[in-house]
Amino acid sequence: MAAVCVLSDITERKQAEKQLQQDKDLWEQMVNQRNGERLETLAQLHQEMADRQKVEQERSQLLVRAQQALEQAQIANQMKDEFLAVLSHELRSPLTAILGWSKLCRDGKLDPATTAHGLDVIERKARLQMQLIEDLLDISEIIQGKLNLDIRTVNLASLLEETINTLRPAAAEKAIAIHTDLDPNVPEIEIDAARLKQAISNLLSNAIKFTPDQGRVEITLALTGYCATIQVKDNGIGISADFLPCIFEMFRQAEKATTRKYGGLGLGLAIARHLVEMHGGRIWAESDGEGCGTTFTVRLPLFKSDRERSSKPKPQPTTAPSETTDTIFNLPSPC
Repeated sequence: MAAVCVLSDITERKQAEKQLQQDKDLWEQMVNQRNGERLETLAQLHQEMADRQKVEQERSQLLVRAQQALEQAQIANQMKDEFLAVLSHELRSPLTAILGWSKLCRDGKLDPATTAHGLDVIERKARLQMQLIEDLLDISEIIQGKLNLDIRTVNLASLLEETINTLRPAAAEKAIAIHTDLDPNVPEIEIDAARLKQAISNLLSNAIKFTPDQGRVEITLALTGYCATIQVKDNGIGISADFLPCIFEMFRQAEKATTRKYGGLGLGLAIARHLVEMHGGRIWAESDGEGCGTTFTVRLPLFKSDRERSSKPKPQPTTAPSETTDTIFNLPSPC
């Protein structure tokens, strides 16, 4: 009887232990499941936070870009307004002189010398008006990509002499001395003579305009490697370091006081840059600052293959480029 009781106790104990183990396993399973759910929830929360942070970053970037675009639009709008104001002034001023002198000459009350002077003023102002309109038409063609070149073989030294002689009267009015050093050994080059003459004329006119009376302008032509190098150097008002990077941009001019004093639309250098680059060349400006004069340098490849390789649009340097490497194509540069 006692043995039966012992066996019964043992059986009950084993059953109890088994049940306890089952309960323990079930509890652990429930805990692991709950922990798994918590971990999954935490992972989801972490992902949601990461996604939200990414969205916030993208939104911040969009806001920054939108603000930059707005500022650029405001600057462009301001530049447009300033340009239209300058354009109105530049177009009206010659007309005022033309109309005034025309009336005086027509009245017939002037002596011959004054009449001749009046006719000379009318002619000069009319030519200035025509130049302004031609610059506007050139810029329109440049923007639309419709400006073409008429390529012919040209002697650069002769072309530069013609350009300089055309502008000598303007320099003489200010008693500005023009000095030339044109290397006769520079070979002939295939270019659009009229367009390159226009580019150099813009540089030379700019030098004369911003050089004070009795100043000095130098024009040189030399060989640099397989390139012809043209430099126009003056001892004029110079260019500030802040404005130098913008010097070749369309419609950009220095301070308003300078614009009012010297006039112009701010198109000449932009046109010169485009014409030089259409020939596969480079143009850049150097100045030590205001009052220190300015040097403009143009380099043109002598060979047609080099011009074709280099005539694609490229960022405009404001300082002299490397003598050995073309940074756009990463190839040896002819200039």
